[in-house]
Amino acid sequence: MQTKKAAAGHWGRIFEYYGMPPVTGLKHYSGPCPICGARGKFRCDDKDGTGSYICVCGSGDGWALLTAKTGKEFKVLASEIDRLIGNTYT
Repeated sequence: MQTKKAAAGHWGRIFEYYGMPPVTGLKHYSGPCPICGARGKFRCDDKDGTGSYICVCGSGDGWALLTAKTGKEFKVLASEIDRLIGNTYT
């Protein structure tokens, strides 16, 4: 399965693995945003299982958040996440 599709529903575990804030739904995370450091402004609503986030510094899906936080390319992250969630890329 494609990694992007396979990651749906696993963002809580993926974010935990990378030391990121948890999925918070509609509530804001009381700690700092993993990108800009603003406190109490970040939330991860995981809309439609995409790992989506919103902050004063921007918004995007889980892939954009991981790329911005880790500085790793998508293909490197995809390989790591495939191993983490037990996905076999096809």
